[in-house]
Order: sequence, then structure tokens, then C-alpha cells
Amino acid sequence: MHYASAYGWAECVKALLKAGADPNQQNLWNTTPASLAIQKCHYRILDIILNAGPGIAAKQQGDQPFLSDANGRDLVSQHLLHFDKDTVDHFQILTSLFKRLKI
Repeated sequence: MHYASAYGWAECVKALLKAGADPNQQNLWNTTPASLAIQKCHYRILDIILNAGPGIAAKQQGDQPFLSDANGRDLVSQHLLHFDKDTVDHFQILTSLFKRLKI
């Protein structure tokens, strides 16, 4: 799931979720598939993961809030590390996700 999320393979992520993969599973670096999707600007993947089932957005990663990375950076901080020419579009997508997550 991590690899598919990092590379933006939406159909693979959907198939893995359908087969019962845990979207909150952490890898060796305590990163979730959602965190990788954010880092790589694959917001469609993030949307698929968030819509995977009830309670996904509320789950905690140990002492870290859901969607924070191994360094404890939240959604905005993670995104700021990846500025590019499409930043305005990315922030519009993040804003809509924030509204859905009530952040």
C-alpha cells in the first residue's frame, strides 16, 4: 500500500483496500500510505484512503495525529516541503480536505 500510494497508483490502492489492507499501517519510518500520498502530492490517493471506511481520519499513530509524518509534521508542513508551480491548486485541494476532516 505504501508503494502504491507513493507512486500514485489509484487502482492498486483501491484493490489493496478492497482486499483488506490497513490504510493506517506504518512502515519502517513510521509513515502511513496517506502521509506518503501527501508528500508526493497524490491527493487522489489521499481521497481514496480517507473514503476507505469509517474512523480512518480519526485514527492516531501512537502519539502522532493521523496524517502526520515520522517527524510529526502536519498536512500543511508536509506540503510546504514540496512547493512547485502548482502550489495554489494543491492548497485548494488541501483546503477541501481540511473541511472534510474538520481541521
